[in-house]
Amino acid sequence: MTRIILVQIAALCTLVGFSQDYIFTQKTNDLNSFNPSLVGTQSDMGVQLNYYNQWPQLDNNPILMSMLTNYNLKNGLGIGLAYCTESFGLTKENKVKTNVNYALNTGDIELKVGTSLGFNQQSFDVNRINTPVGPDPRLTGNNTGRYFTLDVGAVAYYHGFVAGVSSYQLNKPSYKMFSSTYNVNASYNGFVGYSKKLNDVRISGLIAFQQISKLSSLDYHISGQYKFVKLGLGLHSYYGEYRNTDYISGSLGVIFDQFSVAYSYASDPFSRPNDLIARGTHHATVAWFFKGLKKESGLSDFVNGML
Repeated sequence: MTRIILVQIAALCTLVGFSQDYIFTQKTNDLNSFNPSLVGTQSDMGVQLNYYNQWPQLDNNPILMSMLTNYNLKNGLGIGLAYCTESFGLTKENKVKTNVNYALNTGDIELKVGTSLGFNQQSFDVNRINTPVGPDPRLTGNNTGRYFTLDVGAVAYYHGFVAGVSSYQLNKPSYKMFSSTYNVNASYNGFVGYSKKLNDVRISGLIAFQQISKLSSLDYHISGQYKFVKLGLGLHSYYGEYRNTDYISGSLGVIFDQFSVAYSYASDPFSRPNDLIARGTHHATVAWFFKGLKKESGLSDFVNGML
């Protein structure tokens, strides 16, 4: 029994070193974690709140809450500020990110680039560990690690077609916790999409790829918007060192000139009855657009209809 508990502790310590921005079930408005260049695309001034609850059947399951604010200055320059807190098991992560983005239009092509500088703090709650042999001597000393991150991204739009690339934790930071040093993996992401408006209905499609160490994901999304109502479906395929899994997701939302709210749910309908980690992920978001939605940009139309 003692050996099992120590193995679990070691596994959690390993997980602490594998921190990264989470992989989405649906791209519901958390633009800074999807591509830092997209911050400020929806509105010249706004606030977005996100709540992410993964595998709720598990005790101490992953829960994430985040907030993003943005303000667009003149001459295409925009700034943003994001805060995120995430808990999973005995670990907790808090991060603050500042964002700078720039938009440039050349003829029919819209370009945006952006970068975010973040400060992360990882902590491990050793007070919740009780073993028959007492405290684990490996879990003494500093139970908090801190480090800086650098994210970059770029997006291009042309006549309904959009493509983007980004990288998170590009600087591959490391930090010390207890008596060990942990490395944070960089993630590399890309997406292509297309959006078309037919009368009062906008149809959008998106294919996104993400690679983090040996873990990768390939996501397919389709969204339809009729006036202010949005519906979406997604297929998410995960590959990596743990196991290969497919998830199906659905989303529902409404978007108005100064307000939007959306909800998505993802699950593996073909999972085994006792497979708790495939049983549902909830993602909810609400946003306020204080200066209204941007309507003069094709990229803004795509983001408002798809993400």
